Amino acid sequence: MSCLPVWLPSPPEQQAIVAFLDRETAKIDGLVKKKERLIELLQEKRAAIISQAVTKGLPSTDSGQATLEYRTALISAAVTGKIDVREEVEKGSSTQ
Repeated sequence: MSCLPVWLPSPPEQQAIVAFLDRETAKIDGLVKKKERLIELLQEKRAAIISQAVTKGLPSTDSGQATLEYRTALISAAVTGKIDVREEVEKGSSTQ
């Protein structure tokens, strides 16, 4: 096995490959940072929704039971991430 030939690209070709990989890695790193920031914003938005529901309450209804059910559903949706806040986050991040 020590006699197997190994093909290597020429040094300029190796440099071109390295440059390409560096550019693509930088692009991926940038996209990862943007997604991490989006996750942070979504977590902040969810916390704000929960805080508002807990501290300021929810719209009043004729039935106290309906209010409790609404509050429970809202908090549950916020905690589990079922509330879609992407549009609001995108609006906020586009103005920055």
